[in-house]
This record gives sequence, structure tokens and C-alpha cells, in this order.
Amino acid sequence: MCDFDMVSRAEGKQARAEAAFHYAARSGHAEAMWALCKMYPSVHPQLAARWAMKAADRGHSLAIAALGLFHHCGVGVPADAEKAMYWHRQGVAIDNQVSLWGIGLMHSEGLGTDANTPEALRWFRKAAGFGFTRAIDHIGRDLWSGCGIRANRPPALRWWRKGAEAGDAQSMFKLGLCLCEGSCTAIDRVGAAAWMRRAAGMRIPEAIATLNDWLPTGEELELSSAQASMWLDKAAAPEGRPVTALVCRSLIARRV
Repeated sequence: MCDFDMVSRAEGKQARAEAAFHYAARSGHAEAMWALCKMYPSVHPQLAARWAMKAADRGHSLAIAALGLFHHCGVGVPADAEKAMYWHRQGVAIDNQVSLWGIGLMHSEGLGTDANTPEALRWFRKAAGFGFTRAIDHIGRDLWSGCGIRANRPPALRWWRKGAEAGDAQSMFKLGLCLCEGSCTAIDRVGAAAWMRRAAGMRIPEAIATLNDWLPTGEELELSSAQASMWLDKAAAPEGRPVTALVCRSLIARRV
């Protein structure tokens, strides 16, 4: 059987890889269909959605999760909350962590259902239980902002630290702000700078902007309390929650 991942990583051979994927996809290989889906979301989202559908029809777990996000975000297909929920639930039936997170987002944003933060948190915790770090960030967000629930910031910080240590860039960004300001923790500007640099290195725009606002002083970076509070509020605000096509594409572009 063709090693699709090895083919996809071969430098300078994208055209050959694409031809190989098409050949295998015509033979019914779901993994090849998924590989084609991952090649197209930025430049040909309609093709990406088409290949995701073909792979999903053959039971490919990541393709099923992708279809939920495509319909959620309107990437390659019209945004459709009912179809998004359908595909999210198909993914949940096979314990797909992205689909668990996706249903949490639907409840958090009130798409296809009433906005319900406690129910969203229940789904986010399920996804986090499978190690899905984006869900960990959303748990921290909801606990910090208190939208639909009573704010509980110490646990939010613990979740962000957990997410940061697991490699989630958004959690790194928010942990860095908390450490800089001393929000629910001791001030640690060296630690704040380290986490912020890691988040910026993963191309988080807010982290890059924050680093530009901080002034280097030896090993520390300075940020006023007002600036830190502004960034924390912005990061946890309800209007910052909706999933964008960019988030969807970043999920499809890698194995989750």
C-alpha cells in the first residue's frame, strides 16, 4: 500500500504526490482522499470540501470532523449550522476529539442551538479529556470571561497552564499575560516573556503584537497592568470566540 504521508512530505514533488493521491483516491483509498482535502483548503476550498465528503463517506474520522468545521465556518460550502451539527455528531459517535470540540463551539456560539455555556464546557471537557488542546483553551476562556456562567479565574489559569504545557499557542499567550500582570498568580515577567515568545513563534497575532508593546529590560519584558488587562479581556471576550475559516484551515492542514 502507498505511504501517503511519505509521498506528501517529499520536497519538490507536489505534482507527483497529487497525481499519486488522485490515482489512489480513484481506487477508493480514503486516506488518499483525505490527503487531497488537506492540499486544497486555502486555494480551492470547494475541492477540499468535496474530497472531505468522499473520505467521510468511507468513514474517515478526520474527514468527518473536517466536514463539521467546513459547514460551521462556511469553508468550501455554505455555512449551515444544521449540517455542521450533523457531521459533528457523526464524529462524536466515533469519539473524534475535534467533533467533541465542535459541538462545544456550537453551544458556546448559539449556532443551531441555544447558547449554553455550561453545556459547551461539558463538551470542551470531553474533548480535553482526549488531549485536544484547543478545547483546553476554550475552557479557560469561558471560566475567565464568565459569559453565561460565574467567572472563576483561578481554574481558568490552571487550564491555560495545562494547555500551554501541552503545546496550545493560545493558552501560551494567555498564560503569558497572566504571569506578566500577576492575574491569579505571582508576577513572573521572565516566565511571561518565555511563553509569549513561544506563542509568537507559533504565529499568534496577539502574541506578536504584545511582544511589540513590551520593552526589553535585561531578561524581563515590561507590560503595564492596563495593557495586560486589555489583552486578557480581548482574548476572553465572547466576540473573540467564533471559529474563523483560518482556524478551520489550520485544523485541516494537520492531523489532529
